[in-house]
Amino acid sequence: MIRLIPLVLVVASCVAAPERDAFLIDEPTRMGVVFVGTDQRRGTGFVVGDSGTHYIVLTAAHVTNGSASVEVDGEQATVVQEDRLLDVAVLTLPKTRHRRVLRMREARLGESCRIVAYSSDWRDRPQLMVWRGNVVHPNRDTRMVFNGGAVPGNSGGPVVAEDGSVIGMAVAFYDIFRTGTPTTHYMTCVTVPTLQSILRKE
Repeated sequence: MIRLIPLVLVVASCVAAPERDAFLIDEPTRMGVVFVGTDQRRGTGFVVGDSGTHYIVLTAAHVTNGSASVEVDGEQATVVQEDRLLDVAVLTLPKTRHRRVLRMREARLGESCRIVAYSSDWRDRPQLMVWRGNVVHPNRDTRMVFNGGAVPGNSGGPVVAEDGSVIGMAVAFYDIFRTGTPTTHYMTCVTVPTLQSILRKE
């Protein structure tokens, strides 16, 4: 049996988070990952561009979800594009502090990677967490598949390769249940070519 679950956290929901990975997040990645929130939802985003006056941020469209007000790390951001079909939203954020623009490239079959995203417990100060795994399908239509865990709140988080490049964006996880065997966890992520095609429309 397969269960597909979006990774957004809806306010007032209660989800128990699995154990976090102890992998230390490198500083460039940490500076490029942001906490995205609306009045109803919480998720993650990451910086992919610098226009001179604003940063360009990507997150999942089911995080922004048509909201009139979106905050990034507590600062007001603007949704400039929201593709509900591909589940990608593009935001602009005024440059009030230094952030790192993360580079992107296509995923490679079997490579080690990690999802860097904020925890599901939005009631306290948001904390970054890491899930490690490998790419099992680098390009399935507009999606890449990763065999690692995740929890609600991780939506929009970057999937980061060992070289520091973003190779996808987390949007949903699913579990495969087989009688008598451990549950297998998978993540579906938007591929980099898909993200780049959306950015070209911005």
